[in-house]
Amino acid sequence: MTVQQHHPNAATAPVATPPSTLITEHEVRLATTAAAGVTAPPAPAPTGDRTTWWQRLWTRTDPPRPRRRHYPARYRFLEDAAMAREMHRL
Repeated sequence: MTVQQHHPNAATAPVATPPSTLITEHEVRLATTAAAGVTAPPAPAPTGDRTTWWQRLWTRTDPPRPRRRHYPARYRFLEDAAMAREMHRL
């Protein structure tokens, strides 16, 4: 294994430095936006046959019907007794 030693008297080639880089404001904004993870705008509502079918199925076009009235339960054995009583009166 050879070890290279640095000699102060040795002629060394000048090291080329890269030119300085200028970053514009636009590049800074672009990089900041990309790093921040800006979300995409929401997708438009789906259209097509399936959506139309779904909307027709769940939307009512007619006005709502009035509520059903509550009628008390009628028992058959009471009706038979009432009918027998009426027949007896005749």
